[in-house]
This record gives sequence, C-alpha cells and structure tokens, in this order.
Amino acid sequence: MNDMNFVTFRSFSSVAEAEGIIETLRHGGIVAQVVDASPPVDITFSVNTSQTEIKVRLKQEDFDKANDLLERQAAEGMVNVPDNHYLHDFSDEELYEIIEKNDEWGKMDFLLSQKLLEERGREISGEEVEILKFERIEDLKKPEPGHKGWLLFGFVIAMFGGLLGMWIGWFHWKFRKTIPTGERVFAYDAGTRKTGEIIFWIGCLSLVIWIIEAVMFWV
Repeated sequence: MNDMNFVTFRSFSSVAEAEGIIETLRHGGIVAQVVDASPPVDITFSVNTSQTEIKVRLKQEDFDKANDLLERQAAEGMVNVPDNHYLHDFSDEELYEIIEKNDEWGKMDFLLSQKLLEERGREISGEEVEILKFERIEDLKKPEPGHKGWLLFGFVIAMFGGLLGMWIGWFHWKFRKTIPTGERVFAYDAGTRKTGEIIFWIGCLSLVIWIIEAVMFWV
C-alpha cells in the first residue's frame, strides 16, 4: 500500500474518538489508515498546546464517498437525537456558523443545525448550503502569511549553518495543508514561501562553509 496516495481526512485527539468513523468507513468499503501524528514539539508554530493527534487518512478520490457515507449515517441517527442536545442552546448565528464551517463539526451537528434553524423559521435551502460549502473551500484554499518572528529566527539560525534554520525555511517554503476535498495546497503565501526558500538556501550555503572551515582547521 502506497502511503503517498493517502491524505488526512479527519484528525482526532485520541484513538477512541476516531474508532467510530473508522468502523463506518471500512464497513462502507473505504480503505482507511490510522496514523499517530502526535509531534514531540509544535511543528505548526501555533499556540495550540494539544499534543495528541490521531489522523484518519484516505485516498483523495474517496473523500466525497466518505463524506456522503457519514452524512447518510448522521441522517439516519437524527431520529435518536435527544431534546436536550447541546445545540438546542445555540443561537441562530451559532447554528449558521456550524453550517458555514461544517468541516470543523460532525455530520450530526451539521444536519441538526439545519433542522433547528428550519424549526425556528430560518430555513436554509440546499442550494444555499452548497454555496456555503463552496465558499468555505475557497476560503480554506487561501494561503496565510508566515509568522515574522519564526522567519527571523530561522534566518538567524540558518546564517550559522543551523539545520533548524534550514528546516524552518523549508517548512515555510514547501509545507502544504489538506483541505476537506482532499486537495493539498500551499499553506503560506507567495511572499512567505519565497522568504522560506531564501532561508533554506542560506542555511545550505552556510552549512557547507562551516564544514569546509572545520575541515581546514583540523587539517
């Protein structure tokens, strides 16, 4: 099995949280990989302190099938939703945000939000839902600017031939994120990527110079 054909479909904070979706996917004939991607350090340069990350990975061509399967399962389970479900306490705006950012929520939450808005007289048509999904995907595709502090740190370290500086440069230059469609797009904008490339090559050059000087010193 070629791991290169698989990309992240969903991430969970524990294996227990992932088990339900894994079983559903496999019963639907979808091959899924489970990967413990918990990093020893925060490689995303974010303020998120969560360390455990379990990734469920699928082939990109299976993403639509997987989403349809999970949505059908959620629709079947709607009859068992209790009247005291936490979404009943959400405002209309909060329910609308769940629909708008459906990739951040479970399929049950997504469907129940639509149902609750309909009951409150604020029904959203299927066409509007599809438009929101499209706009969300387009928004997620947009690259972000890199953190100037990390770029400066990487530049300084790279100047001294530091491998960490080279890695920071490469990360900002080449790192791609996976959006809900399974497509992988560059995480950082063109300016950040160019800066990352420069940092990476400065690090490579500095490392070669330091190695040559060290060899000459000991000869």
